[in-house]
Parts: sequence; structure tokens; C-alpha cells
Amino acid sequence: VSGLIRSLALSSQSSLDFNTTFSEYTSPTNQKVMSSWLAAGCSSGAICLLEERSGMLLETWRAHEGQVLKIIPLGRHFLLSSSTDKSIILWDLRHQQPQAFYIFRGFPDPVSVMAISGNELIAISGSRQATIALGRL
Repeated sequence: VSGLIRSLALSSQSSLDFNTTFSEYTSPTNQKVMSSWLAAGCSSGAICLLEERSGMLLETWRAHEGQVLKIIPLGRHFLLSSSTDKSIILWDLRHQQPQAFYIFRGFPDPVSVMAISGNELIAISGSRQATIALGRL
């Protein structure tokens, strides 16, 4: 994986209840067992997952067409990433290869700030004029 590390995030030990939030979602039959991990978002658009204790590389994938600007872990099995490609992707890490569970598009500028408040995603994009997009998770 080439590129500079732009963002780091450590997974939470607690697992958020996404079965309630994403009621139509069914668990994959080929689930990965994920321990605690550290995610690194890179300027190349890649995301790397490292095992928290050993530092062993668990997974690397091309997550975005542009630089990864921000990553937020949601429990141990989901990860949000934002990018200069003007998108936010919710990743499901339980599969053999991480899969895009949901893609938020339509931001006018790169998404440089994201936060989670309860089940609300708050995203800010823009240079001179900030745009705030609220989406229910």
C-alpha cells in the first residue's frame, strides 16, 4: 500500500447493535471473527486494518478513489470512511473482503469532518461554504 497515513482509528470493544438499526440486513454465513483493530486511512485511497495487540496486518483494500480523510469505527464490525472523492462509505468488515454496506454520495466538496451522535451521521464538506448533511444510520 502506497501513500501517507491520513487518519487513524481504534475499534471499540463494545459492539453496536446494527441488527436493530439495519433491520433488513442478514448476517453473512462466512463471517470473520474480528478482534480489536487499528484502522489507517491512506492518501492512496487504501484502508489498512491492523490487529491491535500484535500490529499484524489483517486486511488492506482500495476504499476510495481519492485520499481517505477520516475514519470512524462503529463497533468491531463496521467502519465509516470519508474521502476527497466526495463520498462516505459504511464498510462491513465481517466478510472475507470488506464490503461497502452503504455509500453516501452527492457532497459538493471532499468530506473532511464526520461525527456520530447517537444514530445520526454528521458530515461536513466544503471550503468556503460548509455543507452539513445529516443521515440516519
